[in-house]
Amino acid sequence: MKTIRNVFAVVFLVILIQGCVSNTGNQTACGDIKIVSLHGSWLEMGRQYGKLLKNELRRTYEFSKAGTFADADKFFASGDKPTGIRFLDEFFLGVSQGTGMTIPELIRANAVEVAYADQLSKLLAASKCSTLALWGQRTTNGNTLYGRNYDWLPSFRKLDLVLTVFHPDDGCNSVAMLNFAGCFYLTSAMNSSGLFVELNSGMFSGNAYYANRYPNAWMLWFVLLNSNDIPDACRMLETFKAAGNYVIGLADSQNAIAYEWSADKNSAIVKGNNGVLATANHFCRKGWTNLPGASQGGCISSISRQQALQRLGGALKAPATVKTLENILAVPTGQGGAKWKGTLFQVIAVPSEIELIVNHSDQPVWQIIPLKQYFSE
Repeated sequence: MKTIRNVFAVVFLVILIQGCVSNTGNQTACGDIKIVSLHGSWLEMGRQYGKLLKNELRRTYEFSKAGTFADADKFFASGDKPTGIRFLDEFFLGVSQGTGMTIPELIRANAVEVAYADQLSKLLAASKCSTLALWGQRTTNGNTLYGRNYDWLPSFRKLDLVLTVFHPDDGCNSVAMLNFAGCFYLTSAMNSSGLFVELNSGMFSGNAYYANRYPNAWMLWFVLLNSNDIPDACRMLETFKAAGNYVIGLADSQNAIAYEWSADKNSAIVKGNNGVLATANHFCRKGWTNLPGASQGGCISSISRQQALQRLGGALKAPATVKTLENILAVPTGQGGAKWKGTLFQVIAVPSEIELIVNHSDQPVWQIIPLKQYFSE
């Protein structure tokens, strides 16, 4: 009897120790940007995310239900699965367990942007993000500075902006993703090697979309988890067939490019001009014919915003600092810039320092997020 009691005592002690050392994730904040750090398997990281952001996820879901796009919950989903990609589906399952929300509810929350896509087209179809990258002779130390405007409906300011740091235990790179709570597709992210990736809609370069292919934003996970620099990323992007047309911005410490990822034609790399590269929502390569109306819309059109940023970057009289790029991104469309009322947040990536500098909701102070510190946790 004593032996049995001893065995139970040992088992209880092991369970207690495991419970104490198991990682439950942690949450901090930088201004009004929530930061969550996750560790372990994708299922475990999903549970941590769900528990830490339970209320924020519910808010995203409730907001998504007011959308009117009938197929929003199918846009990122694969049949009866959230994505059809095993590690991401395990993450969804973990989030469901952590929040108590169903998988269909999480799919709908994840597709909140698509649910409002028709409203964006009524407001101004052209406004879907823009970027300006500077490097080489254009910056004080030659290292890359990559600025990104994230544009969508102004009403999305109601949602919680979250920086999620993933530390997968499968040997892949750690990844920091900036998106709304409950949105797991990659649109703005950096990995532990300092590779920054961002996604702009390329709708004005062709409206082809192949529903039988994985959405581009899911494929970017493979790029960041497995690539260390721009050449690595380009090889991987070249391997995947695009579901739709997108402009993918890539930056490492010494360079920046735009990968014009075409769904039905050859993709291409745009390298910029003398350390300046600006993008918006149409392909910049020579010989491309944009869809009718792409140049319309006045100063807020895709072409006008791209040209404005290219002009501002090219007109610099001295090498740029982070502050220089902050000032350029702050210039509104009516004054020769690219920022408008639908610019929900702005990001400056500094790959050489492995950090992001973020402005959310027009705060007077940009928030420095030292990703190197979070990646080392």
